[in-house]
Amino acid sequence: MAGVSIAAVLVAGCGGDGGGGAASGGDIFDARCATCHGDDGQGLFGPALTGVGQRLGRDDTIAVVTNGRGRMPAFGRDLDAQ
Repeated sequence: MAGVSIAAVLVAGCGGDGGGGAASGGDIFDARCATCHGDDGQGLFGPALTGVGQRLGRDDTIAVVTNGRGRMPAFGRDLDAQ
């Protein structure tokens, strides 16, 4: 579950709520990540996110979310400093 929290926080600035308001990290995870990483972050088509911060480290995790890797799309153009 910690990996899911890290991933949700890292993509919390992504757009996608459509209403112009700030979406929660959980809402963004559900909309952008769960399809591949599973509702619980245990992995489906994409790898499990449990412990991703420990496996990759903070900087590499941010780089993957921002720039993409392999089949994972880049979210950098959608990120917000908030």
